Amino acid sequence: MKILYLVHQFYPMHGSGTEKSTLTVASNIQKNGNNVKVLSFSFYEPEEYDQKFGSVLYRRNFVGEIEVIDYRLEETPHNMNDLFVDVKGEMESFAEFILRQESPHLVHVMHTMRTGIFVKVLLKLKIPYILTLTDFYQVCPKIVLRNSDGKLCKGPENGQECFQACPELSQSYISKRLNIAKEIIYNARFNVVCSKFVQDIYKKEFPDMDFLLIRHGISFNTVKRNLKKYDKSDKLKFLFTGTISEMKGVETLLDAFEQVPEAQLYLYGKAATDEYFEEFTARISRLPNVEYLGMFEKDKMGEVVSVHDIMVVSSNSYETYSRVLHEALSCYVPVICSDVPALNEKIVNDLNGYIYEMGNSGELAEILKKVTGNPEILNRLKENISKEPLMILEQEVYVYEKLYNMCL
Repeated sequence: MKILYLVHQFYPMHGSGTEKSTLTVASNIQKNGNNVKVLSFSFYEPEEYDQKFGSVLYRRNFVGEIEVIDYRLEETPHNMNDLFVDVKGEMESFAEFILRQESPHLVHVMHTMRTGIFVKVLLKLKIPYILTLTDFYQVCPKIVLRNSDGKLCKGPENGQECFQACPELSQSYISKRLNIAKEIIYNARFNVVCSKFVQDIYKKEFPDMDFLLIRHGISFNTVKRNLKKYDKSDKLKFLFTGTISEMKGVETLLDAFEQVPEAQLYLYGKAATDEYFEEFTARISRLPNVEYLGMFEKDKMGEVVSVHDIMVVSSNSYETYSRVLHEALSCYVPVICSDVPALNEKIVNDLNGYIYEMGNSGELAEILKKVTGNPEILNRLKENISKEPLMILEQEVYVYEKLYNMCL
């Protein structure tokens, strides 16, 4: 079977959740004997592309064993992140050129930002596609369901919530965008989500559609278990890994650790902006119990997690799944997290971790004091975690492969 994975950005320049899901699923589908390629928008310098179609630059390279077709426009328009953006019709022409050239049996759409025009051509060429909704992009122009005041919202409500809470967006733009999203979703052979929360958001907006829940699978090839037994004298190592940003609750995190100097925090990740990184490094320079350790290779997650005692996921925005949370559990490392969906689907207070009110550094600090003062309570949490089943990558791949066959 020839399968093309369509994604808004990809390795090696980008490697967040959607890109990681694309790579892991595509790689394993290829191992099962299928012909797999990834088609991705990219942001490399123009001279790095060796082929051209009108004003579209493209190239072919490999990420691991997966062939990747990267493309970009010579001049990227300011609204490139919108659905169905085109420039003089050249993106649509390029999409048809590539799709006819590759002739896939099926396209798995992992994200439609900067790639939505390809879906339009898939319909024209009658090529079936599956859509995996890895975030809220289809229903939210801002992607993360936060309104203009920075508050969390519960969906567009057929555009009514957007009109009121995001007044800088015109009603015509919001209506057009939702109609395009509806067209993409309604024409997909299957729409897949990775958490109950995401399923509820999309079901609320499109009540007559089905959204299949397929959680991301954990690859146990890179999992390393923390089997440590704790006693009263142990000094705990807390871990944060992810984007260094306000949305990930980094300020709340630092505020809490400032209140509990006996708790040691280690942070890994890339800052959302250079400006935020400067503010972040200035702040932690005054906190002797906080250390920033940069970034690590994607296949080293198990090694990094397993040498720490507790993971902290401090998000100030909705999460669609949180891969790091599940990877921590796979390593038998308890999790402290904010109470935002979908984090609270997996973590249960005093069972496999602890939950605090989003943004409440005082409540988080109380949890830090509790566990640092009583490290042995982690033994019970870890025992509970060891009994919890987690979706494994092979299961996820098996389900997707069944869906692929059903599309043909």
